[in-house]
Amino acid sequence: MKRLFITLSLILFCAATAFADAPASTIGNNEWFKGKVGVNLYSYRQIASKDLNKAMDVAKEVGFVYIECNNPYGHSLQEYRKMVDEHGFIPVSRNFGFDQWEKNPEQTVQDAITLGVKYAGTAYLPCKGGRDKGLTEEEVRHHAEVINKAAKLLAQHGMKFQIHNHSQEFAPYKDGKTMFDLLMELTDPENVVVELDITWVVYPWKADPVEIIKKYPNRIKLMHVKDFTPSPDGKYPGSVPVGKGSLPIKEILVAAQEAGVEYYLIEDEANQPLIDVPETIKNLENMK
Repeated sequence: MKRLFITLSLILFCAATAFADAPASTIGNNEWFKGKVGVNLYSYRQIASKDLNKAMDVAKEVGFVYIECNNPYGHSLQEYRKMVDEHGFIPVSRNFGFDQWEKNPEQTVQDAITLGVKYAGTAYLPCKGGRDKGLTEEEVRHHAEVINKAAKLLAQHGMKFQIHNHSQEFAPYKDGKTMFDLLMELTDPENVVVELDITWVVYPWKADPVEIIKKYPNRIKLMHVKDFTPSPDGKYPGSVPVGKGSLPIKEILVAAQEAGVEYYLIEDEANQPLIDVPETIKNLENMK
């Protein structure tokens, strides 16, 4: 037991040191925006599914330092972490399946420790009616209970739980509030943060990302930076390089800086990341 405690302490110390001594990265920055811009490795999923190391090579060549870990594609988490370290990345976060937090939160915390992340959470809150119909109050209360339990376990190891939104959280609740508002009320503000996906905020409930960021300063610590164009058929809009779509990117980033967002993770949902991701970075750097 003593040896296990020493081992875990060493892992946590190394992780804390890595974040404290993270190399400066100005990728995606400009005169008015100074943020830690990274990438969700999901952006390179088509490459990673065939060769994970190659996908990391691409992200490294672009200049990324901060990454959100994604599917290990058959590799053990130890092998995945080794590749991350060999590429000189800082593993910021990782989303796990919500069922993992429900059924085996202790093991999921250990998986997060192995990856060395600062934030661990879930990318999708289950919604029986589908994300376009929205979460029910009963679902939100259940999810909040699971999240708070997981957050308490993560806190014991210096990590926080991150909630990544889709559209279902912005369905109406009552008294002018949304299910997202209820989720914020029910989750621990000290140990539960938000990874705000700015496109899903808008589609289809037409919530305002800027208003949400201003309403919840210091709760939103990470952001999926992306853009979209409205879809003629009313289905999920098409992903485009940041600055080429309909989102007010500058207003969002300005509000995010003021609200204390820590990491800005580019997420490309189109099928040409070798073109779109560099264009996103260029557009951010040249944005006036």
